[in-house]
Amino acid sequence: MPVRQYRVTVLSVALALSAALATAQTGAAGLTKPVVLRAFDPNAPTCTAPPGLTKTLAFVQENEREFLQGVDHGLSLAARDRHLAYQTLLAENNAIEAAKEIQRLLTDKVGAVVATSSDPMIVSASLQQFIWAGGFVGTIVPPPATLLLNAPQYATGKALTDAAIDHIKTKLGGKANVVLLTQDSMQFLTPRFEAMRDGLRALPGVTIVADIAPSPVTQQGGHDVMNTILLAYPDIDVVLGGDAVVLGALRALREAGKDRPDQFL
Repeated sequence: MPVRQYRVTVLSVALALSAALATAQTGAAGLTKPVVLRAFDPNAPTCTAPPGLTKTLAFVQENEREFLQGVDHGLSLAARDRHLAYQTLLAENNAIEAAKEIQRLLTDKVGAVVATSSDPMIVSASLQQFIWAGGFVGTIVPPPATLLLNAPQYATGKALTDAAIDHIKTKLGGKANVVLLTQDSMQFLTPRFEAMRDGLRALPGVTIVADIAPSPVTQQGGHDVMNTILLAYPDIDVVLGGDAVVLGALRALREAGKDRPDQFL
């Protein structure tokens, strides 16, 4: 099947899934602006546990990169401590499959889900349905969720960039060829990489030779992208990005004999 036809097919399936879920929307849109909530009252009717939900925590895992393996391990321990059944569902970077798994969990009346996805927009309708049914939804960075784990993304990117800039000034004489391995495909992470660009562009001796989002966001994704970059720019001084893709980039540098002790990764 031609690449273009494949992409259209995937998009059509995703739109069909979203449309089907949208027809069943009955709940509120949720909070989109900061709100001061009233104190939790366990005796209030709206705070009681919904009937019929199983005491099960499910983790819909985007892929097997180390960070998500750590999340899986931590969730399994938390579930054990709280006497919850626990299951992991590996989506293998397939957002449509992740949405189907969430819908299945909803049908099975699973009480809680923590979800990660390569395309948050595709799974958002399923997660919204889960919330409306009274289940707990946790996500890492993108909404919708009952509890959302995030960080100040611009500040996170700035902290890493400041360390890189200090290294460039003190170890590299103020000059560096830099690779940015981003995740701009997820809008909620974009500020992190904006901070990197803002900081590095202020240094006249720095050249950003590549600014690209590996797909998938895994060690192999970072490895493959770095191999391509090295064909055009064999001398790289700094690589910034998420842990998994940077580890993959380091492997590519080592395999090409282009790793050095004074590099910053």
